[in-house]
Amino acid sequence: MKICPYCIAEITTPSRDHIFNEFLGGRRCVAACYDCNNKFSHDFEARVAGNLHRLHISIASWGLKLKQNIPAWKKALRQDDLEFNLELNDGEVVPRLSKPIVEKDTQGNTIGVTYRDLDELNERLKDPKLANRLRSVEKIQVEVPMKDVPLDYYVDKDMARLAVKMSVALASTLPEHDYVETLLGRMVLEESREPFRDVHVSFENYDDLDNLRPALSHTVYVERRDGKIVGVVQFFGVIQLVCLLGRCDPTIHAAAKVGFLDPIDDKESFAEVDPIGIQYPPAKTSAILVQYWSEKFEKGAAERGATKEVKLSGTVEANW
Repeated sequence: MKICPYCIAEITTPSRDHIFNEFLGGRRCVAACYDCNNKFSHDFEARVAGNLHRLHISIASWGLKLKQNIPAWKKALRQDDLEFNLELNDGEVVPRLSKPIVEKDTQGNTIGVTYRDLDELNERLKDPKLANRLRSVEKIQVEVPMKDVPLDYYVDKDMARLAVKMSVALASTLPEHDYVETLLGRMVLEESREPFRDVHVSFENYDDLDNLRPALSHTVYVERRDGKIVGVVQFFGVIQLVCLLGRCDPTIHAAAKVGFLDPIDDKESFAEVDPIGIQYPPAKTSAILVQYWSEKFEKGAAERGATKEVKLSGTVEANW
């Protein structure tokens, strides 16, 4: 009999849930029930995906090619009254008009259209009425400086729940795992317990953990130690949350597992390791200056061979 790690009910409709979400490029799965998998996907995971995709685009703009196909960052910036999406094309960040620009005369007649690219124009020209009205075509190039792209991201309740879900999933693979050990984590997932009680933003440096992974890699780590189960999730090796998943019999032997997902090399790995002894941090619920995490992004980018300036601006908001 297989048990869902999130609702601890018998799995009657099987589903495979990714430890690292698919939108991050994850492949390793745990068995889960269809209802939990579907609920989380439509509930908080989709919203976190949009937030983290912006960071993917920013990292690619530093000259670090990503293997994963990332959706466009819509309406990322404006220049000269033009609005641009940012898209990845063969690992390079390419600005693209967010929508065609239609020019009209005083009588409301269309006198010109700026399309986003030649493919879009050719598609429109399949309409014979438009093709017959076409008088001329001019190619326009616009330089869009990436340094003007703001980076504002939010460590909110959705991201907290995602960190808990990832930690609960990995904890279910610990040796001698008992589902009672992750009771607090499951309560956060089912929204009967507020995340701020057990999930904290952490600015601690866990060198024993960081030294195991390539810079800028996503990380999930769980340990059973000293009568409690604690998880650490790092997005891009920088945005760090520590989750108290539950408590257990302190006489049960300590154990720990870690998983890494490298968004640059697209490599994923999991291993059983010695517990490192995570210090549970104090709560952080106020606005956080971006400088601390920006410095970690800059250091990680340098280690991975960034060829362009690493420039981050804006704020990080940690509030749930």
